[in-house]
Amino acid sequence: MAVKNALTNSRKITLVALFSAAAMLAACGGGGDEVTVTLPGDGSAPAPIIGAPPGAPAPAPGASPPPPVAGPIATPTLTITGPSRAIANTRYTYQAVATNASPSNYSWNWGDGSPNASGNSVSKVWNSTGNFVGSLSASLGGNMLTGTASVAVVLPIAVGYNHTCIVNTDTTVACRGVNNKGQLGDGTTTTPASSATYVAVNGLSGITQVAAANAHSCARKSDGAVYCWGDNYSGALGDGSENDKSVPTQVVGINNAIAMSMGDSFGCAIKSDKTVACWGYNGQYQLGNGTSDNSSVSVVVTGLTDTVAISAGASHACALKANGTAVCWGSNSRGEIGDGSNTVAQTPMAVTGLTDIVAIGATRGNTCALKSDGTVHCWGRNEYGQLGDTTTVNRSTSVAVTGLTDVIALGASGYRHNCALKSDGTVRCWGYNANGSLGDGTTVNSAIPVTVLGVSGAVAISTKLSYTTCAIKADATQTCWGLEANN
Repeated sequence: MAVKNALTNSRKITLVALFSAAAMLAACGGGGDEVTVTLPGDGSAPAPIIGAPPGAPAPAPGASPPPPVAGPIATPTLTITGPSRAIANTRYTYQAVATNASPSNYSWNWGDGSPNASGNSVSKVWNSTGNFVGSLSASLGGNMLTGTASVAVVLPIAVGYNHTCIVNTDTTVACRGVNNKGQLGDGTTTTPASSATYVAVNGLSGITQVAAANAHSCARKSDGAVYCWGDNYSGALGDGSENDKSVPTQVVGINNAIAMSMGDSFGCAIKSDKTVACWGYNGQYQLGNGTSDNSSVSVVVTGLTDTVAISAGASHACALKANGTAVCWGSNSRGEIGDGSNTVAQTPMAVTGLTDIVAIGATRGNTCALKSDGTVHCWGRNEYGQLGDTTTVNRSTSVAVTGLTDVIALGASGYRHNCALKSDGTVRCWGYNANGSLGDGTTVNSAIPVTVLGVSGAVAISTKLSYTTCAIKADATQTCWGLEANN
């Protein structure tokens, strides 16, 4: 065929704008970008034109039609639509549309260890921060077209109980809020006069992710090392001691982390081999190693492999596996493990009845998961309606959040509320609202999602064991609601 001939001598292309290799702004998200790539081929091979050339005499009645006459063909193009930047734990859509050709067998390899995807339109969640090389291939006229490109993925903001940290454009870190335990990382325990004032964290650069929880903070470097600072109760900083630190100190035994999460006085990280290690307080078995002994250095979670995302709550933790299922461990008094029981889980237990999960968030006594279809399902503690199922009944297995669709990201999970980011840049929250945590202009609890007022164009949201939630836009502006001390 003519298209095949046009491509015979050139079978490889570089889809340079499928992903962006540029360093991502601290608060930039996945805005939609579109690029048209011309496939190889100089148009020299002719395409058939049915019928006689212009000016030729008409054929005699009953005569066969004239043979095709060669003419120029239009050069095929492939248009890739999707974000040029990515924020971790957020659902994006990538689409490939061809003109003047009909490729088939589209295959997407993301370069982050997650399963390949097929089809010309695919959904993708980058669960790990860092720099990845992805590729797209498609068949066209018997030829295999391939292209490679890179993506920079970060998690640029983290809201803790009474402080917030961000990754700056130069990959340094700054924090604001309360500093009584040194959780701002500036070498002091002095709280700035204004809770809106960011101070630089000492000695950190090359950071792709920050995490915050009760009164401590952590950051992951691009080389896989994790550094923590602030309250070191029961070894929450993982540096081998229990002394508070007002400047970053490295977590012992973690030098190849691809993701991390902080809970209430403990933390966990996914290592490059997709196993998980945790450190800190372990009174409810939240370290997942089968004991209740605290550990000031990281210990391996028993039997956990193929992990792509991690979320630490107040006294339990959950992990997302590569096959789209989830496991949890630790406290289970309100059903937060999701295995249908209220029995503490000393090691990881499978969450019952949920598949196709793309993101997960654990908080104080409950857990929520985002599915690939954009719906959210929660389980566990529910006295304030934080499961979003119209009731205040605790659940030991998952229930769908009522009326919530087209979600692209969870906001981690708040102290007694949960929030979700929709694809249109608006935010929905549900649960406890005495401090204005739902952002709907009231202080009334809600067992169904309500719209956060005055927030549009958001690309990321964050709340972690906090009454406060913050949203950021692509222009790096922030909007926060909830507890005044962290606004």
